[in-house]
Amino acid sequence: VTWDLGSIPAGESRTLNLVVNVASDLEDGTVLRNIAVANSPTDDQGPKESEPEDVTVEEDLRALLTIQKSAMSSTVAAGEELTYQISINNRGSGSAQDVIVTDPIPEGTAFVSANLDGAHTNGVVTWSLGTVEAGESIDLELTVLVDEDLSGGTTIRNIATVESPDDPEGPKENDPEDVVVEDDAQANLTIQKSAMSGTVGAGEELTYQITISNSGTGSAQDVIVTDPIPEGTAFVSANLDGAHTNGVVIWSLGTVEAGESIVLELTVLVDEDLPGGTTIRNIATVESPDDPEGPKENDPEDVLVEEDEILDTQVSVVKTSNVASASPGDLIEFSIQVTNEGENSAMNVVITDILPDGLMAMNANSGGEIEGNTVTWIIDSIQPEESITVIVTAMVTAEEGSIINSVVVTGDNFEDEEDESDPVTLNLVDLVIEKEVSANIVGVGTRFEYRIRITNNSENTATEVEVSDFLPIGVRFIDAVPERGSIDYDGTLRVLHWRIDELAPGETLLLNIDVLAETPGEKSNTARVTSRERDSNENDNTSTVAHTQIEFEIPNVFTPNGDGINDTWEIRGIQEFFSSNSLLIVNRWGVEVYKSDNYANDWNGGSLSAGTYYYQLKVVRLDGSEEVFKGYVTILR
Repeated sequence: VTWDLGSIPAGESRTLNLVVNVASDLEDGTVLRNIAVANSPTDDQGPKESEPEDVTVEEDLRALLTIQKSAMSSTVAAGEELTYQISINNRGSGSAQDVIVTDPIPEGTAFVSANLDGAHTNGVVTWSLGTVEAGESIDLELTVLVDEDLSGGTTIRNIATVESPDDPEGPKENDPEDVVVEDDAQANLTIQKSAMSGTVGAGEELTYQITISNSGTGSAQDVIVTDPIPEGTAFVSANLDGAHTNGVVIWSLGTVEAGESIVLELTVLVDEDLPGGTTIRNIATVESPDDPEGPKENDPEDVLVEEDEILDTQVSVVKTSNVASASPGDLIEFSIQVTNEGENSAMNVVITDILPDGLMAMNANSGGEIEGNTVTWIIDSIQPEESITVIVTAMVTAEEGSIINSVVVTGDNFEDEEDESDPVTLNLVDLVIEKEVSANIVGVGTRFEYRIRITNNSENTATEVEVSDFLPIGVRFIDAVPERGSIDYDGTLRVLHWRIDELAPGETLLLNIDVLAETPGEKSNTARVTSRERDSNENDNTSTVAHTQIEFEIPNVFTPNGDGINDTWEIRGIQEFFSSNSLLIVNRWGVEVYKSDNYANDWNGGSLSAGTYYYQLKVVRLDGSEEVFKGYVTILR
C-alpha cells in the first residue's frame, strides 16, 4: 500500500490507518509482522523503517446460534391444539451464555403449554436457556389452541427469536412457519370392497362389490375410482360405465355429495389353470381433488382358489426367543417358523401361542390376534417348501424362576405340530447398601460427609440402579461426588438420587456427599438402593446412620441460686469441639477470681457476689489449631 503525502512542513505529523482482513484458515498462534517505510528526496538520511509491529492470531471462540421451527402438521382444524417444535443450535466454537428464546403466541390462538419451563406472559412465551455450549442443541415445544371461530383457509404464522450477548450476529428469527386452518366443509371419501364369495373355482366368474361413500361435510367432485384387474383373472364386465383399459377398470363418478354412497360392481373370470390354494387379491382406489386426505385404497380383499382335492402334507414348527435371560418389565420376542415340508399346500393353517403365567402379550405381527394371553394367526395356505415366520412380543411380569413358551400348529390336511422355546431365566440380584457419617458429633455451621457404598453380591448384572437418600431437616446439601453414575438433588423434597446404568456382579461403588450442619439436634438419615431386577434380599437395601449436631456457645449470664436451673456457667460444645482448654476469670479490677485447665462446665461462681466478670478462654481445636475467646459473664443471684 502506497500513500503519496506530498509535502510535510517542518514539525508537522501525519497519521495513516491501514485495515486488513485476516485469512480464515490462519492457524492459532501465527504472528503477523508489519513494517512501514517512509522516504523523501529531501531527507538526507534516506528511507526510514518503522519498528516491527507484531500481532498474534488467537483462536476464534465465538458463539453462532441458529433457530429452526416446524409445526407438527401443515393444517389444523379450528378448536384443535397445534404444536410447534423449535430447535436451538450453537454452531459456533464458543459458548453462548444467557440464551433467551421468545415466541409470540400466533394471532387466533391461545397458549396451552411449553416445555423446559417456558414462561407465558402477555402473549409471549419466553425460555431462559442459560448457557448453550458449542455444538449443543436444545429442542423446545410450544402448544397452542386454535380459536373455535377461526375461519377455514386462515393462515396461522409463527416466528420465534433467539439471542445471546455472546452471538456477534445478534437476535435471529426462524423462517416463517405457516399452518392453514382446514375448511369445515370438506369431503371425506371412503372405499370398501367385498367379494361375493370367499372362495372361487378355477375357470369361474368372480364378482366384487365396491362401495364409495362421502362421510364428509362437503361435496367431492371429479371422483375417480380405479381397480386393476387381479393377476390370474380376465375382465368380464363393470357397471356404471366402468371402462377397462390396459388391465385397469376406471369409473368417472363426477360429484358425490356429502352423505351419498355409490355401489360399483366388477366381474372377472378366474384362469382355468390357476392352482388351488392361490390367493386372488384385489385393491381399488378412490380419489377426488376435494378430499384433503388424497387417494384411498380399500383393505385388501382376498379370495382363495378352491382345491379340487385336499391332499395331505407335513409341516414343522420351530419356536425361539431373542434372549436367554430377562428381568421384570423386559420385552421378549418369540419367533415361530412354520415350514411346509410336504408336496401339497398346507390348508387353513392356525398357529396358536398360549403365553404362560409371567408373560403378557404386547404385540403380534402378520395379523396375529391377541385375546388375553392367547395369540392366534390364521393362514389360508402354505405352499410346498414354503416357510413363514410370525413374531409375538411379550412383557415379563414374573419376578423369579424361568419361562418356557410353547406353540401349536393345526390345519386341515396335516397332523398337529408343537414346539417350545428354550427356558428364559429371570434375573435376580442382591444389592447391599452401607452408609457412614464422618463424625458422630458435628458442630452447627460446619461441613461433614456422608459416605454410601453399594455392592452387587449376586452373579447377575443389576441395571437401572438407583440410590435415594433423604437428607434430614437441619442438614443442607452442598455437593456429591459419585465414583460412577449421575447425581441430582431435589431441594424441595430434600432427596438425593444417584443413578447407575449397570452394576456388575461383585462390583462396589462409592458416593461421598458433602453437607452442612445447620441446626442442632439428633439427626437420622436413611438411604435406599433399588434396581430394575428383583432383589433376592431386600433386608440390606436400606441403611440408616445417626449423628448429633450441637452449637458452640459461650453464655454471658448464669444464675447460681441453687434451683437446679442454670446454676453453673455451661459452655456448650467445649468438650466436643476442643482437645483442651484453659479458662481465666477476673473481676473488674483485673484480679483473678477463677482459673481452670480443661474446664468442664462446673463453675458455679463460688462465693463471688452478683456482678459482671471478665473471662479469657484459650482452646486447642481437634486439628491442633489454637484460638482465644474473650468476653464477660454476669452472675445473677
